[in-house]
Amino acid sequence: GVDVAARPGTPVRAAGSGVVVHAGPVVDRGVVSLEHPGGVRTTYEPVLAEVSPGQVVRAGQVIGR
Repeated sequence: GVDVAARPGTPVRAAGSGVVVHAGPVVDRGVVSLEHPGGVRTTYEPVLAEVSPGQVVRAGQVIGR
């Protein structure tokens, strides 16, 4: 995994194109998970989602804050 420090409200961008498989809380924090071609998955937390499950996103697209 990779940890990136950012201030609250900073846009979070998709590392690659894919489909949103989860967007919402897990226990006490917001989480967005993307499924990319080839079965690779990226997960972002903590993040307030701006996408919905099933949505297709492109690399670099804002997925939350």
